[in-house]
Amino acid sequence: ALVTGRLSLRGDPLVDVLGVLTICVYGSWFYGFGVLIDDIGAELGMGATALGASFGAAQALVGLLALVTGRLLDRRGPSIVLGVIGPLGAVALGVSGRVGDSLLFAVLFAIGGGLTGAAGFYTLTQSVIVRADRTRSLERIIRLTIWGALASPIAIPVTELLRSTLGWRLAIEIPAGFAFIAFLASSRVVRLPYGSPAEERGRWGAVIAGAVRDAV
Repeated sequence: ALVTGRLSLRGDPLVDVLGVLTICVYGSWFYGFGVLIDDIGAELGMGATALGASFGAAQALVGLLALVTGRLLDRRGPSIVLGVIGPLGAVALGVSGRVGDSLLFAVLFAIGGGLTGAAGFYTLTQSVIVRADRTRSLERIIRLTIWGALASPIAIPVTELLRSTLGWRLAIEIPAGFAFIAFLASSRVVRLPYGSPAEERGRWGAVIAGAVRDAV
């Protein structure tokens, strides 16, 4: 929280568990992939184009699936997103580190990245914070963003350490395992009301059209 212009050091369990989740999810594939790309390509016989396509597909799925996870957050609450969708994505991501077929790797990596990103990136976690308490949402989002800023400086060297000592496969599997645990922990901590009034929900098309109009 912000207290007299300074960030309070007091704990905020909801934000802090989401902050750890942010580090684990971003670190599990988004930041770590660049460290592993050469090793993956060499062993699976994949060129930079194919690997880039898999990474790009993961990011595209994050955007598409964010509509689904956001809708589920509104209608069913955070438990199904954090306790089911996110862990399933982490499993897919971890399994991608075991396969030997390049196409299967690309598909699993994209699905795993898409599911974990849609369930654990800022599009979801910041929405959770706003729903939890609108009056404190700004200061709590700042706190979450500070947590998120640690993702890259933690994930990149840790991924490199895992790659150099245990190989690229475990450098995918171990962070995916931490993401799995972080999702389950978040699903236990985050409890929000759901089923917002109909006038607040609206239809997807109307919401998206309104966002486009605002942007223009």
